[in-house]
Amino acid sequence: AIEFAKNGDIVFAGLRDLAKKDALEAAALKENVQVNLVQLDIADDSSVKNAVEQVKISHGRIDVLVNNAGYGVFGSVESTTIEEFKEQFDTDFFGAIRTIQNVLPIMRSQKSGYIINISSVAGWIGFPVVSAYVTCKFALEGLTECLRQELYNDDEPEKGIHSILIEPGVVNTKFYENMKTAKHAFDIDDYKKVIEKFQENGAEIFKEAMQPEKVAKKILSVIEEVDPEPRYRVGYDAEQYWADKTTLTPLEFEKVVRGIVKDFSEGNPEND
Repeated sequence: AIEFAKNGDIVFAGLRDLAKKDALEAAALKENVQVNLVQLDIADDSSVKNAVEQVKISHGRIDVLVNNAGYGVFGSVESTTIEEFKEQFDTDFFGAIRTIQNVLPIMRSQKSGYIINISSVAGWIGFPVVSAYVTCKFALEGLTECLRQELYNDDEPEKGIHSILIEPGVVNTKFYENMKTAKHAFDIDDYKKVIEKFQENGAEIFKEAMQPEKVAKKILSVIEEVDPEPRYRVGYDAEQYWADKTTLTPLEFEKVVRGIVKDFSEGNPEND
């Protein structure tokens, strides 16, 4: 939000709880920029509708939508309940659909716009014991590709509405400290050790990761492109894993993923 405001854009930042606005307001004040705050719970249909309507009334248009809200859950497929899967999807996946469906009519009337969906390396790598989160990101990738095809302008490909994926590696945000743990995550011994290792080393891994400004600057550069690519990776780790996935056989890449999991569980991520 701050990077967009510094760029001279009119920014509306959605917060589920406006009582938690202090950090963002302080950051905006420090940079001497304006960020408009709007109450937005992407898991609530009426909240999304009201937030988008508020922006429309204020400025009459929306040029860029960034879907970046989400959280993660520790738990295997076997130990994560259906309800926990549904809760994860309601925010990380259906939340994006809600915002897109409310913003698209505005962009369609403008005949222009950028829909930026923040995915992850977890959108194309199946990591263990965070299965609900990974599944949401895989779904978001498919959704974005479908939307991109639906919005494609045959007559003028460089114009219209663009649907784009941003796929960061590990980023130094509050994502890790806000992760939840499935109720029965530790009920099965086969998964218990992996989850415990992830939790033990995760805080340090995220603390040493790239800063979120790097992702924000990538988004800013993407929306300057007249004919943007379908997806953009951010971070050394994301680029390296993509290179491995696209050059190795599926079985070879599975071994790479096991190595990634081992590095994370031991607190040694390949990161910039």
